[in-house]
Order: sequence, then structure tokens, then C-alpha cells
Amino acid sequence: MDILQQLTSLLSTSGSFNQISRNANTSPEKAQQLATIAIPILLEALNRNTATLQGVRSLSYALDDHQHFDLNNLSEFFQNIDTKDGARILRHVFSDKNARVQENLAKQSGLNVGQVGVLLNQLAPMVLGLLGAQKKNQHISTNEVPMLTSSILGAVGKTDEEGRNLLLEIASQFLDNDNDSITIEIVETIFNGF
Repeated sequence: MDILQQLTSLLSTSGSFNQISRNANTSPEKAQQLATIAIPILLEALNRNTATLQGVRSLSYALDDHQHFDLNNLSEFFQNIDTKDGARILRHVFSDKNARVQENLAKQSGLNVGQVGVLLNQLAPMVLGLLGAQKKNQHISTNEVPMLTSSILGAVGKTDEEGRNLLLEIASQFLDNDNDSITIEIVETIFNGF
């Protein structure tokens, strides 16, 4: 089971999709569909931020601030979620692409931009918390943060018979291209797969 499957399974069994979907005025199924593509996009963006020394240091400090995350207590985590922190994370991670990523996710998911924003504001602290807890538990130094993000990203999704990881390809498309360039058929498969 890859990291995305683990996270979505834990979110589902803990009832967290029920919690976060209520905040966004949508269904747990829609929240799960969005999480399936949004988590890889967040991880890809975080990994890209480690391309510079400043990005590595900034992410390392952010992970230290989120190091007390407990995967076994997701229900309590989402009851006490700081959505303002989530919004700050998204602005930093996506930078000038933040609005475009959210608009494209809204178009592909059938949710409105406001609902997508509410869901992402809850998912972003969880993703940072997951990485922060791993950094703490594995005693990862600041210089080793790029290895952490790339290894987590490498554990997302599965490769097809041609060796392509479709989820990561879609994540890259959301960060690099406008909506018209996104592989609609693949995204629809993900959003209709539940």
C-alpha cells in the first residue's frame, strides 16, 4: 500500500473525511476524491520547493513546527485544525500558482473554488504534519529534507506498464500547465473512481 492509500484509508476509517467534508459543505466521497489528487500535488510542490537552499531551510523550519502530528489520532487533529495555518502553507507552497491550482481542482472535481480551498486548508497541515513527524522520528537534518520529500513523493501512486506514475504526472500538470493542458481523461478516472 503506497503512502496515498495509507493516508486516504486512515482518513476514511477515522471518520476524518466526514469531518473535513462538513466544513466544506460537501460529501465525504467528494472530499476523498479531492484528497486523492490534492495530496500528490501538495507533495510535488513541497518537493520542488527543496530545489533551493532557501527552500530547504524554509521547509525544514515548517516541518519542525508541525512535528507533533499523530497519524493515529486524525479525528482529534481535524477537530483542532488551524485552517489559517493551512492557507499560509498553500500560499507558500504554491506561491503564485495557488489560485490557479485551486481553480483547476474545482473545475476537475465539480466542487466550487471555496469548497476546494476549505478542503485544501485542512489537508495541507496534515501533509506537513506527516513530513514533520517523519523528520523528527528519523532524526533528519535540514540538509536531508530533500531526500525526505523525494522519498515520500516516490511512495505515492503506482507506475503503469510503461513505467509512468500517472498520479505524479497529473500533479506536475496541475503545477505547470493551465487547465486546458491537464489530461482530463486521467483526472476524470480518479474523480469517478469512488
